[in-house]
Amino acid sequence: MRKSLILIVVLISNFCFSQKTSKNRIVSPNLVQKVRPTECPALPEVELVITENTIIPYGHKKLNSNPEPQDGIESYTKYLKNEYKVPANQTIESKYVKTIIAQFVIEKDGNLSDIKIVRGNTEQKKEFTRVLQIAPRWIPGTIDNKPVRVIYTLSFRNN
Repeated sequence: MRKSLILIVVLISNFCFSQKTSKNRIVSPNLVQKVRPTECPALPEVELVITENTIIPYGHKKLNSNPEPQDGIESYTKYLKNEYKVPANQTIESKYVKTIIAQFVIEKDGNLSDIKIVRGNTEQKKEFTRVLQIAPRWIPGTIDNKPVRVIYTLSFRNN
C-alpha cells in the first residue's frame, strides 16, 4: 500500500512538473499552431562614465590595473591571519563561521572604506572590520593611468 502511494505521488509530480518539449501546441484536435520563440533584440553597449565618485567593480575590462596590496596578496593574507584574533566566545557549538567574506571600496589613495562583512557572526564582523580598518594601504586600480575607486570582495578563512 505504501509503495503504491509513493508511486502515485511520483507519477503525479512528474506529470505536473514536466516540461513540454514540443514546438507545436495543440489548440484543438484539428488545429495545430506553431509556437515561435520570442526574439530579443541585442542590447547596445553602454559606455562607462567615470566621475569623481564612480566605483568600478574589481576586474572590470576598463581597468588598466587592478588594485592590489602593496606587498602582494600573500603578504596581506599573512597580515590578516596574524592580526585577526578569534573572539574568545567562539566555539564549535556557537555560530562560528570559518570563512569570513568582506566587501570594501579601495579608494584612490589606497585606503579602505565602506567596509561590509557579508558573511560572519556579530563578533567576527566587529573583529574583522577592526583588522581591515588598520590594514596597510593598497595600490589603487587605474583607468588611463588615473587612480579610481574599486569595490573588492575578500574571502578570509580563519582556522
